[in-house]
Amino acid sequence: MTRSLCGVLAAVTLFIFGFASNASAIPTFSRKYQTSCSTCHYAYPKLNKFGRTFLNNGFRYPEGEDPSYTKEEPTKLGADSYKQVFPDAIWPSDIPGTGPVSLRLINRTNFRPVEPKSSFEFPHELEFLFGGTLGESFSFFGEVEYEHADEFAYGFYLQYNAKPGFNIKVGTVDPAPIPDHMRLTASHFGYLNMRVSDSGWRLRDGQSGLELWGAMDGPNGRGGFKYQFGMVNGQNTDSNDDVDSDKDFYSIFSYKFGGLGRAGGTEAASASSAFWKDNSFTIGINTYNGNSTYGDGFENSFSVFGVFADIWLGRLNLWNATQFHTDDNPKANSLMERKGLASSTEADFVLYPWLIGFARYDYIDSYRGDGVEATKYVVPGLTAMIRANVKVTFEMQLRLDEAGEKKDKYVIGVDFAM
Repeated sequence: MTRSLCGVLAAVTLFIFGFASNASAIPTFSRKYQTSCSTCHYAYPKLNKFGRTFLNNGFRYPEGEDPSYTKEEPTKLGADSYKQVFPDAIWPSDIPGTGPVSLRLINRTNFRPVEPKSSFEFPHELEFLFGGTLGESFSFFGEVEYEHADEFAYGFYLQYNAKPGFNIKVGTVDPAPIPDHMRLTASHFGYLNMRVSDSGWRLRDGQSGLELWGAMDGPNGRGGFKYQFGMVNGQNTDSNDDVDSDKDFYSIFSYKFGGLGRAGGTEAASASSAFWKDNSFTIGINTYNGNSTYGDGFENSFSVFGVFADIWLGRLNLWNATQFHTDDNPKANSLMERKGLASSTEADFVLYPWLIGFARYDYIDSYRGDGVEATKYVVPGLTAMIRANVKVTFEMQLRLDEAGEKKDKYVIGVDFAM
């Protein structure tokens, strides 16, 4: 197996270095501002300090500087003079000057200690991503995702951006404090992957709903506060309807000490090769309260309380997220309360601006005190940004619990966006 793994690694590396010289196409926001993906990304899809500020400003440069950095002119929908005669005219707006669509293709090769010992996933996933701004006060983002022959997913939201401190989002919202879709690894974050009840609900999945959110700078324009309040369906049917009349509610609060201000400033737009630096410490809490339905109408009321921390220090980024679950009836009307615990801790280290080492530990105990050993993973690996929009990842997904014997997995990922 070792010899075959080395052979595939060599072949993939030669292929990518040869291919990458032609991978000059850039995603939507890079085209709009004529800038590199690394302006916003630590190593895509993970955001760096400016990327988070850009997100908090509704996909705009902060401090009203967006027009001066925009290189791809938008298409005007009405003259600015219409503002003077409103409401006797439609308020003017604009749309992206070209189609705001990007493509991401993920290929993977998997190795296991049992049959099949090697497997190609070409492609593992194909994503059509679209995002942009609509005038001064609206923005949008969405994804259509095709994975394997029978897996099709989509998500979209529109948001009103009054200012960084007050925004309203409608569509697909994410109740996770550290989002799974911004991870470096092929392996999903364990802290979001726990399913306690028979309904199959988990914190990782996007939700249909509404979110009120905002971000504000701290003293002297450093760090700051961010809040999110959401109301969601909780569980959807195949036709995207709620399974019942109850709504679920979530909240996320965090405070960042030091580093770039959460609402940003002109400093955020300055060119720097150290795009991965943001000496800061963020701490926060999150909650989720809902109801799930399964089987013959069995209902389960549940709650989640979590804590999380995110440290950036020089070349190191270290974070942890821990979630405590309480379910009052998770198993087919047993009427027996269960408590679960899930936690993820990850360290990412910049060896070079284009080469990042990572290691994560995941702990998942769906039923604390039942005598069954918790699921435990360690996920070490490397991400190499061959170009700003082309990366190669090697990771090991190693099970540490007895039930995970011979379930280790080794993944080589080839990923590009344009």
